[in-house]
Amino acid sequence: MRIIFLDYDGVITTIQYKYNFDERCINHLNDIIKTTGAKIVVSSSWRQGMSLKYLQQQLTDVGCIGTVISKTRERISYWLRGLEIQDWLEDNKVDNYVVLDDSASEILPFIDNSKIVATCRYMGLTTTTKDKAIKILKGV
Repeated sequence: MRIIFLDYDGVITTIQYKYNFDERCINHLNDIIKTTGAKIVVSSSWRQGMSLKYLQQQLTDVGCIGTVISKTRERISYWLRGLEIQDWLEDNKVDNYVVLDDSASEILPFIDNSKIVATCRYMGLTTTTKDKAIKILKGV
């Protein structure tokens, strides 16, 4: 099983679109999913208090073809996203994973840097970051 740990802000919602979903970024995410068959684990703060059904519908409504299989556990501090991902990985068997996030500082030192694709808050997912994520998930 291949997993995408998905942050929303700065990845699929951008400053350019006033933190609304950016269709271009959703299309890049869809390309990653089509190419790798990866499933989504929502690591974004948008998951807080939301059911998996709601998160799935939210992404489906904006054109995402991915399947949301889980979300990371919510912790007290916003700065522990990397630890939340680490906990999830310890509890679940995966073949490969990638972390899509605009704040690598929230992920390190808990996650291997080679698994993180850092995006820009203004642009979100780009062709370059999409290609990097695909390579990581394919183990290339």
